[in-house]
Amino acid sequence: MKNHFLFFIALLMLCFNVQAQINFPDSNFEQALLNHNPIIDTNGDDKISISEAEAITALSVLQSNISNLTGIQFFKNITSLNATNNNLTSIDLSNNILLKSLILRKNQLTTLNLSKNLELSYLDASQNDLTQIDITNNINLVNINLGFNELSGLDVSKNLQLKNLFINTNKLTNLDISKNTLLTNLGANQNSFPSVIDVSKNIELTRLALSGKINGLDVSNNKKLQNLSLAFGDLESLNLSNNTELNSLDVLNNPNLNNLEVINMPKLSFFTIYQYIN
Repeated sequence: MKNHFLFFIALLMLCFNVQAQINFPDSNFEQALLNHNPIIDTNGDDKISISEAEAITALSVLQSNISNLTGIQFFKNITSLNATNNNLTSIDLSNNILLKSLILRKNQLTTLNLSKNLELSYLDASQNDLTQIDITNNINLVNINLGFNELSGLDVSKNLQLKNLFINTNKLTNLDISKNTLLTNLGANQNSFPSVIDVSKNIELTRLALSGKINGLDVSNNKKLQNLSLAFGDLESLNLSNNTELNSLDVLNNPNLNNLEVINMPKLSFFTIYQYIN
């Protein structure tokens, strides 16, 4: 009899927990959830319960003036989260371990801990205030956009599945992509890279964009290159004799560029080389 009573109590507690309403400190976040499409508040009580949160696999709360995503921990089954264009300065995603796609573009994030989000394959945290980010545990990442932040370093040596990397407009002083042999797109304009960047191991590259004080670049191994942008640099020479697939080339404003070989390029349709004169 006692066992039956305990079982009944446990069942009641389980039902209570599942139907329990979630407290959201940020009313804008709660309102965005109530307005969500597809509907999260399935019983129409203008509240979000734990069971309703757990039923959701994709969450989109764009441009909702949200400053605090507390409560996101109850959405433990989401594989996709898009919180673009809000006022977030931090976010705790440690309970959202099924996330595969994460878009936090246009916020004010200063930190982002993804150590528990091991399933991530798509990450866009561009246009934030990140000074550092550790993605060494996120070995399934295929697409990364961290452009327009304040990053001074980025380790992608463990991200062997990486195909698209966009890190434009940061403060990066070094970039080692020698392990990222599947990389097809690299956008890294407006950083503080040293004079030479090594892309010799990235033979799958089709798009490459670099700018800054780079004065040497060997793309002889990058025979699949279709778009190459090296504007506003210190290039002195550039040999493109192996890059017969190029259809777009931009070496705008490289005042020291005295030797440029563009022979045997039947697909080249866009070519910019002129420089600004003060």
